[in-house]
Amino acid sequence: MSGPHHYPGEDTAAAVLHELVGVYAAMERHADAEAWDELLELEPRRRVLEELLAGLPPLDAVHRPRLEELQRLNHRLERQAIAARGKILATLGRMQDGRRMQAAYTRS
Repeated sequence: MSGPHHYPGEDTAAAVLHELVGVYAAMERHADAEAWDELLELEPRRRVLEELLAGLPPLDAVHRPRLEELQRLNHRLERQAIAARGKILATLGRMQDGRRMQAAYTRS
């Protein structure tokens, strides 16, 4: 995977942040739609961009708004993942209860 796309007059950090925010926003849209496969397809790009960002010199105040936006998106995405996990666990619990009921019925 290549680096971020640059826009005229944009520094590397701004380009990485811009693209990373876009990836996180797309991931959030997929999470909203419970399109988990599509969300996971974006994971390698997110990882590459985060590694690029981590390798850059410390960011200055001009990048703060994008960083804050990125933090908000990340926080919302984490909440969505936790909620989805809870739904899956509840479904698995109901399935297990059904199996127990079936096993009890067949034993009697």
